[in-house]
Amino acid sequence: MKTIAATIALALLAPPAAFAAEPAPAAPAGPPPANFTGTWTGTSVFPATPERASDTATPVCAFQQALDRIRGSCLGPFAVGLATGTVKGRTATWSWTLEPNTPSTRPNNVATFEATLGDDGVIRGGMTLLGRTGVYTARK
Repeated sequence: MKTIAATIALALLAPPAAFAAEPAPAAPAGPPPANFTGTWTGTSVFPATPERASDTATPVCAFQQALDRIRGSCLGPFAVGLATGTVKGRTATWSWTLEPNTPSTRPNNVATFEATLGDDGVIRGGMTLLGRTGVYTARK
C-alpha cells in the first residue's frame, strides 16, 4: 500500500508530460536575401574636395547570387575586374578589384560598395574608391 501511495504522491508532484515545458518556437528566419543577380548600370557621384573637383563614375556590374553571396564582374570607363561580396537582407556589400584598361589608370585599386535594394528595384548606397566616398545608385 505504501508503494502505491508513494507512486501517487510522486505523480502528483511531477507534472505530467502533457504539461511539461515545450521548447520555444524557432524564431522566424526573416525574409530571404534580396536578389542582386543581373546586370546593374550604376552611377557614383563623388563630391568636390579642396584637393579635387567632383567626379562621376559609371560602373556596370553583373552578378550571380547564391544564397547570401554575390560574384561577378564590374566594368568602368577605365577598369574592369572581378567583384565579390555578401548579401544580408536587402543590403549587399561587395568589392571590385580594378584591373586598368587604359595606361592612365593606376593598377590594384579596390572599390567597395554598400547598397540596399529598394522596393522600386533601385540599388542605393555608397561607393568608396581611392579614399573618396560617393553616392551610388544602380538600375537593371
